[in-house]
Amino acid sequence: MATLEAQDPPPDPPSQTTASRVGPDDAGKRELESLGRNVCAGRFGALYSVCVERPCVMRRAARAVWGVDVSPLYRAIRLIGSLEGVCIADVPCGGGVAFRGLRPDQDVRYLAADLDARMLRRAERRARRRSLTQIEFQRADVGALPFADGEIDVFLCFSAIHLVDDPGRALSEIARCLSPGGLLIGTSFFSDMGARARRLFELGAGRGHPLPPSREHMYKSMYKAGLVEGTLGPDYGFASFRARKPPDAGGPARRSRSAKGRPPWQSRRRP
Repeated sequence: MATLEAQDPPPDPPSQTTASRVGPDDAGKRELESLGRNVCAGRFGALYSVCVERPCVMRRAARAVWGVDVSPLYRAIRLIGSLEGVCIADVPCGGGVAFRGLRPDQDVRYLAADLDARMLRRAERRARRRSLTQIEFQRADVGALPFADGEIDVFLCFSAIHLVDDPGRALSEIARCLSPGGLLIGTSFFSDMGARARRLFELGAGRGHPLPPSREHMYKSMYKAGLVEGTLGPDYGFASFRARKPPDAGGPARRSRSAKGRPPWQSRRRP
């Protein structure tokens, strides 16, 4: 492995350059019902899809709306360009935000999946605009991934963990799909956010959306999933995270420790 819209327009005709494998949704009734409350697939998602392609605009919007810095997202996406000869999964891919880190001539197998067909259509259009022919699309849920055990070398999960009802289940599925030594890279909102973002998420919770996990819960969920070397970025409210599947996947997972010998979730205190 390499080191490390307003309402959607009608779908574009099938591309002959972008490999598309949008299949039936087998994630179950609960996941299908969640599509009705997928704010990212509606007008907000269309606006987000436009803003995220413009980092300066997105940074200002994120500070104005949530009071957070989204720079960790762009820093994590830049890592994609250094990968060669690996299988990458991007779930949920949304409208294709991570595609900005991928080069047209990059030698990777790139599997982009999302539960919402509208998001996949956006992602396919973005891939065509960027001439990214190595991307394969598939409809799938992060909690019930269609990939084989050990199939994925690098798993990307951007701005999604805080949107799933059971982060632990999603992380366990990701760990199952990762190859020995495989890398998980992602970003998420966390519960140490400011009052402005907390109010927005509490309003969303009233409509059935989950609340962002705490850092402690995230660390523990990665550990329980069998992932090691788990780290979270220092940014409050919205941060990057990384973890790795042990090279000897059959051996016991090693709990990450801070320099003082404490688990990471006990070694960080907000001033």
